[in-house]
Amino acid sequence: MIGVLPLQPDRPGRSGLPVRSGVPAIRAGTGGAALPEPGQRWIDRAALGLTAAACLAYLWVALAASRKPYWMDEVLAVWTARRGSVAAVWEALRQGAEFSPPLYHVLLRAILAAGFGDPVILRLPSILAIAVVALAAFVLARRRFTLPVACLALVFCLSGPLVTYAIQARPYAGVAACFALACLLWDGPAARPVSGRRALGIALLLALAVGMHFYAILLAAALGLMELVWMLRHRRIRWPIVLALLAAAASLLLWLPIMRAVSAYNHGDTAAPDYYARPTIERLVATYVEMAGGDDLLPPAPLVILLAAIGARLLAGRRGGARADGLGPVAGIICAVPLLVFAFAAVVTGTFNARYVIVTVLGVSLLVAQGVAAHRRSDVIACALIGVSAAALLWTAGRPWTFRREAAIDLATRAPAGLPIATGNGLRFFEIYDGVDRATRSRLAFLQVPDLSRSPDPTNDHQVARWARIDPALPIGPMDAFLAAHPEFLLYTDTTVPDQAADLLRERGYAAAPVLARAGMSLQLVRRPTAGRPDPDASRR
Repeated sequence: MIGVLPLQPDRPGRSGLPVRSGVPAIRAGTGGAALPEPGQRWIDRAALGLTAAACLAYLWVALAASRKPYWMDEVLAVWTARRGSVAAVWEALRQGAEFSPPLYHVLLRAILAAGFGDPVILRLPSILAIAVVALAAFVLARRRFTLPVACLALVFCLSGPLVTYAIQARPYAGVAACFALACLLWDGPAARPVSGRRALGIALLLALAVGMHFYAILLAAALGLMELVWMLRHRRIRWPIVLALLAAAASLLLWLPIMRAVSAYNHGDTAAPDYYARPTIERLVATYVEMAGGDDLLPPAPLVILLAAIGARLLAGRRGGARADGLGPVAGIICAVPLLVFAFAAVVTGTFNARYVIVTVLGVSLLVAQGVAAHRRSDVIACALIGVSAAALLWTAGRPWTFRREAAIDLATRAPAGLPIATGNGLRFFEIYDGVDRATRSRLAFLQVPDLSRSPDPTNDHQVARWARIDPALPIGPMDAFLAAHPEFLLYTDTTVPDQAADLLRERGYAAAPVLARAGMSLQLVRRPTAGRPDPDASRR
């Protein structure tokens, strides 16, 4: 039988506000209901067991997906890292090989130099980085809530759209991990002075993020907004953190030569009428839906968890109030990162994409934890939702799935021998060229059309042209020269991606007969027009 608990003295919380001390023998629910230690211990064990299952399923999914061939952006990152030296990597980036600073490519180059070129190894930093984001969510939530609620925040990060970025050899996961760790260092007790090491850690983490992607400067700005809210709340300035933020912002100057070159290339892409990453309200809304509800790689477990958290908070009513201890503004500002990036893109760069704002998932996970913790049965609800996420991850781990690039590579590999394989699809050219064997690669050619002004979005064509200058050995050349040398060839087409070369061949009267087809992709045998069917563009040439 449990007696009446004695009142405990108040102590300052992390935000400087008083919170009630806990009692080791009893873990009080947010709504006032108390559970005896044995009951709470079993709930904690259940939460830990389900979380362990979810983590193992995450690793299984990530490692299995990491065996897949690279998609185009990964190909560009790995090719850039394979340049002969760090200076060569810098020069390739200055020529537009990638639109980012060099630190991530230097990391990949170090892995390659150590003799590890397997896709799983090159994607391992991203897999671990997303795990770091999830652990940061756990720590931020655990500082304020019970163990099951903190585990829910962790699992939320592992069962949503972050998995997509964990299986890519790209810098986005690393940027998110640096920001999450910087938030952990920033989230110190209000009464404790900011040490030099803590401020230095924040500066180095944010500078590292900026060195991997230019848009990370906006994450430093988001942390600056968090600090501004803190200063207004506590009416004092923490100069070490202010200086740390300024130092991180100043690190952008190190990459100024690359940034200037990238800006010119980016303008050429964004000027297209149907540019794929134009900042629009529809894309902003779709980004929030993806960050909060998940993408098409996994079942919508994050959406279920988010709706349950909202329901728990509404059921708790006014009396239900988790001791969030300053978490609300932190989570809110992190969730507002897409708005910040969208505004910057609309005014400055003209480029907005969900992958620039994946830290939003961290903010949503903290809001989920806060919503569930408001209910008096928060621990039971958290365990149930962790089970939902674990089931979704386990289901994904057990089902086979194929990316479209795998089907494209398969088509090229099975192409009939004896003829070159041509394409005007920049996206698939990079993926096929990197994914096929040497014999098939020797047959591949990219067709550069004479005029890209008719293309609604020539972004990938521009990327191919830049790489033709960076690596002249690539089989990239003018379409007319290829047609003059090859009266017959195989043409790869994909109905889901614009292909100016395929359209131009049809206009010129080239006959095409399907040879292989799969999922909207095809290899076609193309023949030069006969003398009785003149080329309609011959007079212009």
